[in-house]
Amino acid sequence: MEKYINKKEIIPTLIRALYGMALAYMVFLGRFGAPSERMELAFVCEGLTLAAVLLSLLLPERLEAGSWLLFFIDVGAVLFGIWKFGGLDGWPVFLLPLLAVSAAFRFKANATYALTFLLAAATFAITRHSGQYLPTYQFGMWAAVMFFFCIAGTQFNRVSGEQKYRMMYLDQERTNSELEERIKDLEKKMQAQTIVDQVTGLKNFRYFRSRIEEEILRAKRKGYVFSLALIEIDDMPEFIGAYGEAESRKASQKFSVFLKDIFRNTDLIGRYKENQFLVMMPETDARSALIPMLRFKKKVDAYGFGPDHRYDFHISVGISCYPNDVQEVGGLLSLAFGALKRSQQKGKGMITLASSLFKKGTGA
Repeated sequence: MEKYINKKEIIPTLIRALYGMALAYMVFLGRFGAPSERMELAFVCEGLTLAAVLLSLLLPERLEAGSWLLFFIDVGAVLFGIWKFGGLDGWPVFLLPLLAVSAAFRFKANATYALTFLLAAATFAITRHSGQYLPTYQFGMWAAVMFFFCIAGTQFNRVSGEQKYRMMYLDQERTNSELEERIKDLEKKMQAQTIVDQVTGLKNFRYFRSRIEEEILRAKRKGYVFSLALIEIDDMPEFIGAYGEAESRKASQKFSVFLKDIFRNTDLIGRYKENQFLVMMPETDARSALIPMLRFKKKVDAYGFGPDHRYDFHISVGISCYPNDVQEVGGLLSLAFGALKRSQQKGKGMITLASSLFKKGTGA
């Protein structure tokens, strides 16, 4: 309902309503019209007042002809009151400055000044025509008062317009700022989706590989070692066949929780494939990497997976080390993969160091 109401006319409408009620009351008191018809005339005044109120509130604000119509209704009502209720000595004359202000809010400055002059002249002509004596100084006083209110209204209207545009500008700035924040949040979410595995929340292989390259540069510059472990869940295909994809996702999520619990915050954990995980351990050689890996293996062996918590998983692990085994990304991954395959050849639940691939025997 609010969108159909002309909010600009709310205060003028209230003034029109009060003025119309005052006229109806004067009619009821017998100040206008025949005494025998005062009830009928009072009802007519009230009806006209109600019509003016509804017209004021329902005319669209953007309709310029509506502004002219409402202004002339105000002019006619005030001049009628001045004519019938005491001329310039009556109470309606005090509404003349309000007409000047009303014009200032509706029309441009030149038109407002012209209308104000015409109002003063019309008032003078009406009172003269009615036989009322009007001294020149009194006419000048009312004209000056009207022009004062006209200029004040024009100035206030200009300031209000500037304030309106300033508020519109600030609203637009705030909207743009909010839009920029939303775009940044969306970009962050999209970026996060490109580097995060959607099932486990771990980093994906694309991001992991770039971090290995960064770690090689850092290790080369600072002169330290780091290890890379490739972990495979050996029984995942059988588990999916027995329990389905939904349970396999839950199992993968549990593995990611175990990895986060066992390894340090400085270690980088990622998901390589559906049943393979990667762990990069800075400042850790291959044999030192065996310690948290054995703890992880022990935790997996002790846990029952599946809806009945009775399924036992086995893991195979291959570990390579920079710079002891190799000094570039592809070689680190290849050696870790080769060590993983050696673990699977030896049986389930084995861990192999890449350094053992170059000599007789195997790792742990």
